[in-house]
Amino acid sequence: MCDDYRMNADQFRVDSCEQIAKNTEIDQQWADWLAPTRRSFLFGAGAAAIGLTLGEEAARARQQTKMAEPTLMQHLRQCMSVWSKAGI
Repeated sequence: MCDDYRMNADQFRVDSCEQIAKNTEIDQQWADWLAPTRRSFLFGAGAAAIGLTLGEEAARARQQTKMAEPTLMQHLRQCMSVWSKAGI
């Protein structure tokens, strides 16, 4: 790592050991062609990740509800049996 810096044409600090490769016209053309595909791929991956996360949360909530239902039903049955024994 060099500690000697200079300013480039865009007024950014550049390390004197750094070599910057300029894009050729062909490189830029390929980048322009691939940009929409890359954007759609990243958007699709992001949408899939969000969908999986929301699906997992829904499944977890559904599972917790199923686990809570028997406990609630058992409690209600117990209360009903106590009330019936008490004549209420």
